[in-house]
Amino acid sequence: MIEIDQRPAIPETDHVAGKAGGTIWSSPLRTLLSLSMVAMLIIVSFALVGLDFHRARKSALDEAKESMRIFSDRLVDRLGIISGDTVTLVVFVPSIANSFLVPPPTRLNDKIAVLREATSR
Repeated sequence: MIEIDQRPAIPETDHVAGKAGGTIWSSPLRTLLSLSMVAMLIIVSFALVGLDFHRARKSALDEAKESMRIFSDRLVDRLGIISGDTVTLVVFVPSIANSFLVPPPTRLNDKIAVLREATSR
């Protein structure tokens, strides 16, 4: 007579049988999956932080350039208003320096003339 093997085709492990614990492979596999998930989270977060830093830096530089352009435009406009014309401004600035090189008692008339001219503009 032929004997029929009554054992299951797949051996039962502790996990399959429902007992506490697990197979030999489950603990290292869980550890490996946990480490890979943590590594992926860290990599993705670093990538997002790097991209945000790059975007914010570029935005700040663009805004600073725009602010400097506006400031220089205002400065040129105000100098134009003060001077009236560029030739007068170029002549006026050296006269200020020459007038104020010496202390107040000397060349007092030159200093008063420069101040009158500056306030009249």
